[in-house]
Amino acid sequence: MIGLGDRRAANVFETCLRHICLAVPGLAVRPQVQIGEHRVDLADESRKIVVEAESYAFHGEKQMFRADCRRYTWLTTTGWTVWRFVWEDVMFKPDEVREAMVRGLAVRSTCSCGRRDAS
Repeated sequence: MIGLGDRRAANVFETCLRHICLAVPGLAVRPQVQIGEHRVDLADESRKIVVEAESYAFHGEKQMFRADCRRYTWLTTTGWTVWRFVWEDVMFKPDEVREAMVRGLAVRSTCSCGRRDAS
């Protein structure tokens, strides 16, 4: 797993989440992607999917929680799908996280939301 590290990653948690993403056929994420005025943990720009490594420490203050809610709303109302995963699931239930991504990708692939070629 050490070979999968990327200096753009914010932390090991994010790296572990990206490692799970690599096991999902058709999902191609990059770390620390700028979308509008927002930076996201991981993004598959061609599919307009954001994958977030969510920790309580980051959202522990009211102002940070409020900012994250506003960012989530902006992303989803501009056509992005956002998948949020908590540390315990990424570390202790990676198969469930991967299965959720596979399900999400299947949903994303069958709707016109976010497709660049959609009319």
